[in-house]
Amino acid sequence: MESGALSWERILWAVAIGAMILLVFPYFKTAISNSRPAEPGEWASALLPIAVVVGFVMLLVSFVR
Repeated sequence: MESGALSWERILWAVAIGAMILLVFPYFKTAISNSRPAEPGEWASALLPIAVVVGFVMLLVSFVR
């Protein structure tokens, strides 16, 4: 079987993922509408841990090479 062919497993996964998106979407919409707006200082405090994790991953990748 070709890797690009649509088999029943791929169709079943697509249906399952589509159903999960449709079932979870109302909860995401409610959560976004009930959240408070972010203040300018909060974005910097959210980006700092992300930058630390990206730097750590880059360090690990440099050890592997």
